[in-house]
Amino acid sequence: MILFVVLSAMIFLGWSFVSEKYLPQPPAAVATAAADGAPAPQPTLMQTWFGGAPKPAAPTAPGAVVQGSVPGVAAAGALQPIDVVLKASPRVAIETPRLTGSINLRGGRIDDLLMTGYAQTIDKNSPPVRLFTPSGSAGAYFSQFGWTGADAPGPDTLWTASSAKLTPTSPVTLRWTNPKGVVFDLRLAVDDNYMFTVTQSVTNPGTTPVTLRTYGLVSRTGEFIEKDSTNLHVGPLGVMDGTLKDSETTFKKLREDGAQSYATTGGWLGMTEKYWIAALIPNQKLPIAAHFAAAPGDRYQTDFLDPAVVVAPGASASNVSRLYAGAKEVALIDKYKADLGIPLFDRTVSWGWFWFIAQPIFHLLSWLFKLTGNFGVAIICLTLIVRAALFPIANKQYQSMAKMRLVQPKMKELQERYKDDKPRQQQEIMALYKKEKVNPLAGCLPIVLQIPIFFALYKTLMLSTEMRHQPFVLWIKDLSAPDPLKILNLFGVLPFEPPSFLAIGLLVLAYLWLDPTPPKRVVLATGPAQSAYEAFGLRYKKALAAEGIEVVLLPSEGSSANLRLLREGKAEAGLAALREAIAGEDKLRYAEPPAWAQPVRHALGAALLQRNRLAEAEEVYREDLARTADNGWSLFGLAQALRLQSKNPAEVAALEAKFKHVWAKADVTLTSSCFCQPGS
Repeated sequence: MILFVVLSAMIFLGWSFVSEKYLPQPPAAVATAAADGAPAPQPTLMQTWFGGAPKPAAPTAPGAVVQGSVPGVAAAGALQPIDVVLKASPRVAIETPRLTGSINLRGGRIDDLLMTGYAQTIDKNSPPVRLFTPSGSAGAYFSQFGWTGADAPGPDTLWTASSAKLTPTSPVTLRWTNPKGVVFDLRLAVDDNYMFTVTQSVTNPGTTPVTLRTYGLVSRTGEFIEKDSTNLHVGPLGVMDGTLKDSETTFKKLREDGAQSYATTGGWLGMTEKYWIAALIPNQKLPIAAHFAAAPGDRYQTDFLDPAVVVAPGASASNVSRLYAGAKEVALIDKYKADLGIPLFDRTVSWGWFWFIAQPIFHLLSWLFKLTGNFGVAIICLTLIVRAALFPIANKQYQSMAKMRLVQPKMKELQERYKDDKPRQQQEIMALYKKEKVNPLAGCLPIVLQIPIFFALYKTLMLSTEMRHQPFVLWIKDLSAPDPLKILNLFGVLPFEPPSFLAIGLLVLAYLWLDPTPPKRVVLATGPAQSAYEAFGLRYKKALAAEGIEVVLLPSEGSSANLRLLREGKAEAGLAALREAIAGEDKLRYAEPPAWAQPVRHALGAALLQRNRLAEAEEVYREDLARTADNGWSLFGLAQALRLQSKNPAEVAALEAKFKHVWAKADVTLTSSCFCQPGS
């Protein structure tokens, strides 16, 4: 257990240090030289986004990927309610089987988006989850597509729409014409799920060429409710040149270390929450400049900039990109990854280091859910399957630990013998390991192998959108939420959520109450001298001495003494002694499985049968069967007691049949319910 805790701490706490010190780090932001003859320095993304810097010059060669600039929306003034903001500008409605909302014609922003298939809470009348929120309201969160260049529309340009509603069967085209007559079209299409397709087209009817670059962005004011942690990444992320960028693009990193820029071909980028994501998917065949940045006012942006395109007079140009805005449903994301060729799109789900284990576990869990119809039952089945699969490994661990326990006395002897000669002590211990064929690390290896499996299982259960708001049984209405019933709130009677750290005190009290610490001194009644029980007692004494536990052996006549009292006519004294022994036996914290070789209840039941106290004997046997079911001795005795009372013939027959079954392979033929009786 201690080793498990240490290894887990090393993995969780030491990974960041190791990765930063020894593993390859992401490339620095793309920069340009300021030397004579070199291109002029480019302004940072946020300088251009929020003003204060001139726009960069167009690239010298069409299609070249250099650091560019993507416009954004300046910080809002006084915040207003969402309803007020939505009415302040003309809009195009969005209606799909899984999304509702609107597109702001001021800037052409997708900034009003609700997921109708997911409620905010488990309440019956709970509103749907809001993904995008318009600028000017609290927690602004939106996506925007456009162009950069001298003749391009600005971030607050007012567009005209071809229709009033966007549906899966009716795309919408937004159009704006600049003073030179250049026509800009944004064709927006959406499928039945969460994928938007954006076609950006430019038509140049003029007499001079136009140089432009298309872009897409996701902007966010404020961080998400969930916080980025070791177990869950929340915030900006993306895939650049086949590599997932997450730890270097967190909200905190962007604030402290500045913007991150990448030159890449293909990939995706966006912002992720625990269950939801807004991901930009550029043209997978074009080289792009990708950026992650923070700005004053707790604002964050992730964006991409396509290569420059020169649109000749009388010519047109277009580019297609996409936006995934919705729930991180694994099956749906996997389908988009395969159909659209999006690299590592499945990493939108924060599977963690052991994603290659977590993903198969999730698919197994999903299959079990479809099979059972209940996620709680599916989790139970999954746990059983995982434990069964790991049983061979766990069994090897137990075997190794058992061998180590057997050699412990010899090891202590060697340690004591060579306590002043440490090198010799180590040599002798290693020789002991070799002789006894014991590997001290064999018990550790199974634990190491199990850590990634159980960590992946934990991630699967924590991140599964499919499990969100799924009920189990009784009071468990949401498997993705903490158990509402706790001792500190009287199992839900008190209307508050107690802090988790208070439960530590309850654990301490429970530990003290249960008192699991083994005693330092144990007294064993061993029966008559030179008996088998005395031999067992001596073995226990030697074995427990190695653990620092003193064993005192107490010779006694045991049940035979009590039976002798009965034979001598002291029936009540003997029966009282047996009942007293039962009371003492019941208070024992530990009993040899499945019970003692000669339990006191068997002796008491046999004695009562001998005295024809049949009802009392019946009660004793039923108590014993309640404690140790399928006990052949008590099955035999209870059948005797009922038969002698002429009671319940059907039960007697059932007891006899059950006794024959459990006693089928025994090498003793019973004539009495107690091994202490002559002839039994």
